Amino acid sequence: MSILPSITSSNVSSNVSFAASPDAHLILTTNPGLEDIAIAELQLQLQRAALPAARCELSPYGMAGAIDVTCECAQAELVAVGRTMRSIHHIHHPVGWIALTHTSGEPLRAIADFLHEAEIPEMRVANCFRVTGKRVGQHAFTSVDVQKVAGAALVAKYDCGVNLTQYDANILVNVYHDHCFIAAQLTDNPLDARYQYVYRPKVSLKSNVAYALLHLADLRPDNGIAAHQCEKDAPIFPKAEDDKPRVLLDPFCGSATILLEAAACLPNYQILGSDRYEQAVGWAHDNVAANKVTDRVAVVLGDARHLDKIYAPNSIDVIVTNPPFGAQLGANANFWDLYKNFLKSAWTVLKPSGRIAMLVWKRGAFNRAVKQFDYEIRHVRIMDMGGIYPGIFILEKEVL
Repeated sequence: MSILPSITSSNVSSNVSFAASPDAHLILTTNPGLEDIAIAELQLQLQRAALPAARCELSPYGMAGAIDVTCECAQAELVAVGRTMRSIHHIHHPVGWIALTHTSGEPLRAIADFLHEAEIPEMRVANCFRVTGKRVGQHAFTSVDVQKVAGAALVAKYDCGVNLTQYDANILVNVYHDHCFIAAQLTDNPLDARYQYVYRPKVSLKSNVAYALLHLADLRPDNGIAAHQCEKDAPIFPKAEDDKPRVLLDPFCGSATILLEAAACLPNYQILGSDRYEQAVGWAHDNVAANKVTDRVAVVLGDARHLDKIYAPNSIDVIVTNPPFGAQLGANANFWDLYKNFLKSAWTVLKPSGRIAMLVWKRGAFNRAVKQFDYEIRHVRIMDMGGIYPGIFILEKEVL
């Protein structure tokens, strides 16, 4: 468990500042539902860096998708490890939290008073800063009010200018019902924004979710996608022991995010992509070229419902994919038909015991479709993607 208490009405009695903690201390954020994957990656990367294992707590301060991390190492060492992670969005250095229900006076004054007393190392070296905040719950003040009050308190203490676009420090002041969480955000851009895109649709998969699909495809130690391996100099997803090249396919490749993530994580894999839309294939080709992995990734035009017309039987080790959903297919889309025909064609091209890791938006239709075939459902979980809750399914082709 973390040294930080969870915020509940029963254990909040005063404000807490974290400046005096002797251990390195961060908050990592990811999609709700993927926290365990982020923790597994963190512990792996700490071991590879010869650092102690971290103590982790899920959803501190009631923040979904957040992980409270403390580690007996230098703060800079933990930050450096965090920056190598593929499963997270942002890294925050927590300053403290305020129990607004236990403050005397107005909540906004309590926030200002706390910031006047708290020490924020990032502000000591900043020439200019900004305050970013969000508010959850019913309050007599707005998020803009919080940002103005917090900004004024920080200017008074640190004599530092405000710049909303060109800043050295980004201070988060987030109000969750009757509590306020304050932190310095250490990542300017999300860590999942790691690829160059010539074209990317507004609705597209984030690379940390692609990483999660790759991670979850490994539910046994012998399939060559072993994210749990901990040798210091081993790749995160090492090559199979038999030294034979493995083949990964994304048959709904779209703008190629899964293909790009696979190219980064699976250096010894042959990576294939296809899409039924010529425009999407063009996007994928351009994005693969922009990221300089054309020697690793091959993309062709083809329908995921008829994979046997593109790929040889029993030739694919793993399919990792994000099929289109309602906004992309239209209001009258037949998901049952899409899933059924895809699963039928995937069965033909998968090797015995081959796997499918996929996001599923219409779980009812998918569950009906998967019963038509001899797949074993190895894993299911629900995740949050901006208020949409797809399922992640891991299927295995049973050997008959």
